[in-house]
Amino acid sequence: MSNHPPYRLRPEQGATLELSLPPTDALTVAAHVHIPVARAEALQPLVSQWRPRTDFSAFTAYDAGHTDGLSTKGYFGAVADGRYVYFCPVRDHQDRYSVHGRVLRYDTQAPFHSAAAWAAYDAGHTDGLRTVGFYGGAFDGRYVYFNPRDDGHGHHTRLLRYDAHGDFEDPASWSAHDAEFPHSGQGLAFDGRYLYFCPGYTTAPDADRANPSASLDNEPSGQILRYDTQAPLKDAQSYQVFDARQLSPQATCFDGALYDGRHIYFAPLTSGLVLRYTVGGDFADPASWQTFDAQPLGMHMNVGLVFDGRHVYFCAYGNSRMLRYDTEGPFDDPTGWQGYDAAGTQGLDTGGFDGGFFDGRYVYYMPFTRNAAPGESVFHCNWLRYDTANSLAMDLNRHLVHEPVLARPPSSVYKIQKAWRRNKLAVTAALAVAVALIVGFTVSAWQATVATKAKNEKKFDKWANKKKNEAYVDVIKDINDYYALTNDKARHDNYLRMVFRGSKYATLSRGLGRVLSKYADDESMIDKAESAVKDFPLPDSNNTTK
Repeated sequence: MSNHPPYRLRPEQGATLELSLPPTDALTVAAHVHIPVARAEALQPLVSQWRPRTDFSAFTAYDAGHTDGLSTKGYFGAVADGRYVYFCPVRDHQDRYSVHGRVLRYDTQAPFHSAAAWAAYDAGHTDGLRTVGFYGGAFDGRYVYFNPRDDGHGHHTRLLRYDAHGDFEDPASWSAHDAEFPHSGQGLAFDGRYLYFCPGYTTAPDADRANPSASLDNEPSGQILRYDTQAPLKDAQSYQVFDARQLSPQATCFDGALYDGRHIYFAPLTSGLVLRYTVGGDFADPASWQTFDAQPLGMHMNVGLVFDGRHVYFCAYGNSRMLRYDTEGPFDDPTGWQGYDAAGTQGLDTGGFDGGFFDGRYVYYMPFTRNAAPGESVFHCNWLRYDTANSLAMDLNRHLVHEPVLARPPSSVYKIQKAWRRNKLAVTAALAVAVALIVGFTVSAWQATVATKAKNEKKFDKWANKKKNEAYVDVIKDINDYYALTNDKARHDNYLRMVFRGSKYATLSRGLGRVLSKYADDESMIDKAESAVKDFPLPDSNNTTK
């Protein structure tokens, strides 16, 4: 525990925490989360009650192969309910027909090497069904589900369930249902309500009926089964199926499924085409689904996925090409993905894993098969581990020296802020020069605009005065001609005064003069011309004498 005083920060938008602390062993985090709705397994751990070991050599072993008088060997995956770990039975020999249903359980509150910490139950004939051959499982807050794979003869969907509120070895605590869907499940994901069965294979059309196990895994499947845990286990209406081949012919044969709080991800075993479903969308609608071809990034075979709170890690199977996806980035954009070839890490053959897990700091890849040299076993036990906290420590160091952190894509404004904090004097001087240049350019442009406008106005006034003078000459000539015809000096003087009402009335005045000239003997037309301008203000004395 750190001796530094606690710093509490409310999760307000835009809030920041400025601390002058060393980036190692000086930061203590406490968190309180209030969720008004009960949703089992819907939270990612925020604070761990233990410190993950930095020493990677603390391994121990226990032979639980004969627990409670049963042959308890051969398991694919495990499930934890908060206290107990349940191992999912598959087969106890290399022979495909050696499938079994003997569930093994370990009590994490008891000593690991104590026989009393281990228990076994043979669930292979639950509810009159042959409930054997499972691949992983899930816990929904009360029930432990075992994901059906195959029974040695064919693929099956005989879902096995254990009620964690009951006695482990009591048959009444166990139930099963056959969804009659001949597709293998290779991984299981739970989103708080629904179980998603990761599709692997189905029976090939040309399968050898005399020897079905020979072609058991020859036909990839894209049929995704979903079960509503809030509905009855044995009701056919509780189940739905989506065919991922609607999205792509390559959307088949997955091995491992994962829920990150928003999406269900399916790890491609062979195709490199990653599949994900948006939780809350219409399960049957292709618009709720997305695919991404990760083969151009070097993705090969995968078995299992791991989530660290932000990134989804794909566990390379039979190869060493590790890929991860940043869930805050675009799914269908390669910039949201990263790859790393882990071959030869610390001098070991670290290629080929079967699933993994996250302990709050490290991502562990479980060793399985590899591309072995001639004469060597394809199986290995070289564990691979990735330290996610290394990125945190590096980000803390970046923060302390005012460099952009990599926890999220930095914006342009954020980069400028960090650059200014690192080089305040240089950045301030550069900004001052930039501002001076901008202001100078703006003033110069404004002055040029004003000068151009004045020049244009002067040209226009000159042209307008010329036109005005021409109009006056014509009108006055018309008025004089009228006077010569009528000898009416009173009207002659009045019309002259109308003419000099200003340049803006030059056109009207010119029109009036033409009326007077053309209709000198028509009193009605003269009256109309006079009324057209009678309301205009008279010019001042200076204008009338020009």
